[in-house]
Amino acid sequence: MYTSHLKNLRVIGEEIMQIVEGARVDLTAVTPGNVEAVAIADVLLEVDNVTEHIFRNKVVKQGDLIVNIIFKGSDGVMYHATVALPFEEEVEIGGIVPGIKINGQVRVPVQDAEDTTLDIQNYILELDADATPMDMDCDGLFDTVHVKALARILVKVSRWEQMDVFVNGRDGVFRFSGRDC
Repeated sequence: MYTSHLKNLRVIGEEIMQIVEGARVDLTAVTPGNVEAVAIADVLLEVDNVTEHIFRNKVVKQGDLIVNIIFKGSDGVMYHATVALPFEEEVEIGGIVPGIKINGQVRVPVQDAEDTTLDIQNYILELDADATPMDMDCDGLFDTVHVKALARILVKVSRWEQMDVFVNGRDGVFRFSGRDC
């Protein structure tokens, strides 16, 4: 049996981040001749331009919620309006420490070490958007909608580590020694 090194991810923690943003959108701005809307056909949502900033015990996310509104104009033509809702949210995850950890202690504090030693995974759990007509005329036409966007994201923070493992050369069985390098 011989000893080999194995690089793995050790989960530090995970939390769910909820983002809620809203805005008023003028639909006549995207139509030729300021055509008013009759109905909203669909509202689509996506998350874009996401950046992460890591602090002690905290992850801050910034980005845009892109809302696409597809609607029918009073002239019978389908139109499309897009609005970017900027967001900034934080989530607290205990145990995030910038630097390189050896045996559970920060041994070598390095500038921007979290970029090389931490792994942040994002899982979108829910994306939902709604557009409500505002200032509707008595004939059912409207030119403005109130948009609400909701995103729930699972943020999982892990640290890259290297461990010693015992390897049986004949059948390739791994046995962990239980000590961190």
